[in-house]
Amino acid sequence: MNPLIAYALVAVWILTGAVLMPRTLLREADIFPWALGIGGILWAYGQFLFNVLGATLTRTPTLLAVFFVVMGTAVYRLNSRGAEHDESLSLHRTLPRGRWQYAAWVTLLFVAFTSWMEASTLPLYHVDAVLCFGLKAKALFHLGTFRAPFFFERGEVHAQPDYPLLVSYLESLYYRILGNVDDKSVKLLFWVHWLALLSLIYQGLHRRLSHRYALILTSLYSSIPLFLLDRDTQVVSGSADVILLFYWTAVILAGLRWIDSGDRGWRYVAVLFSLGCGFCKPQGVVLVAAAWLGFGIVLGYRRWKEWSGGALACLFFILPWLITTRSLPREITFPPVHLDSQLWARMATKLPDLALAIIQEPFRINNWGLYWILVIVLLVIGRRAMDRSVRFLLVMVAVQYVSYMAVYLIYPQTIQWWIASSFTRWLTHGSALLLIAAGWAT
Repeated sequence: MNPLIAYALVAVWILTGAVLMPRTLLREADIFPWALGIGGILWAYGQFLFNVLGATLTRTPTLLAVFFVVMGTAVYRLNSRGAEHDESLSLHRTLPRGRWQYAAWVTLLFVAFTSWMEASTLPLYHVDAVLCFGLKAKALFHLGTFRAPFFFERGEVHAQPDYPLLVSYLESLYYRILGNVDDKSVKLLFWVHWLALLSLIYQGLHRRLSHRYALILTSLYSSIPLFLLDRDTQVVSGSADVILLFYWTAVILAGLRWIDSGDRGWRYVAVLFSLGCGFCKPQGVVLVAAAWLGFGIVLGYRRWKEWSGGALACLFFILPWLITTRSLPREITFPPVHLDSQLWARMATKLPDLALAIIQEPFRINNWGLYWILVIVLLVIGRRAMDRSVRFLLVMVAVQYVSYMAVYLIYPQTIQWWIASSFTRWLTHGSALLLIAAGWAT
């Protein structure tokens, strides 16, 4: 019964997002990933804002809110039956033709079933999933608010107290509707985000590639071993990485559609997904800032009003969380960074190990399969055909990875500690955009 409630909650998120998506976008894109992302962030951030205002979340009002959303959606759909979208963009509505498409679909179905089994058989047990996100989700379920000593007192035992609460709010919402904590079926929420990410990648690739090649590349991406292995990179591990990957990829793809088409509906979508990105992990705020700076550079002076409106909306929406984080204790208190000789010396000692890790990682077949080899080959083949959009994607991924590497070099932890704890996970954050850039280049 619990898994059915998890699927029902996902359906509520999709219904919420579908109602709030601009109608013109319904004709241009498969609704599933976009509606899921919009609905998820609105339900999570809405709970956070209720807590900011001093309200405590309980089960009965939550169930009433779900009921009104479902009824409101039904009325809305009855009044807008004319909205259609291009079904060729829907990954789940494309039928296989030819042996390569059949092979791609078999791969996708196998990966989906495998990750579903991983989500359905074991509870949350990876370290970050339990100590960072899961423990906070249980506290939010029992307390009904983050405005409690559990979140603000340094002596409380939970990891990374200053981490954003998107994942924890989504989990606690499920527990509240369920009426109890179930840290096994809650993993299905991550599984659905994984499917949404694959749909998003297919749409991105299919903008320029045929259905056949977009499907094949999507299936190859889905089969990257580290997404299925029993590690914290597993897509249903309960860590926030797959959800950050989903929101970050959507921010850039929506931004590019807005830049190319001029449709402000895509700007609205980019703003909402930027909120999800910033409310998911600390680096999400940095990524969103880089993305909107990039959008501004590409748009130029003629469309600066459009850009400034979107950028200010992002800042306005995320500001309550940024203010809240100033009051939260920090697990690791980083000393102020001074550009002195000691810093440069420390960075110099870390560079060889970091460079070696960067060189070795693409050839770790047990982690990545043939992903890096495929991406490099496609980029080399299409290097002379790269247009503005491809270059923009590559620059965004480069900025993302360089910012991550800068953290490794600047802060005092040893490079071995950084590599062991986060290097492979953080590389996954830009992997979808890099694949789309490589596909577009060909």
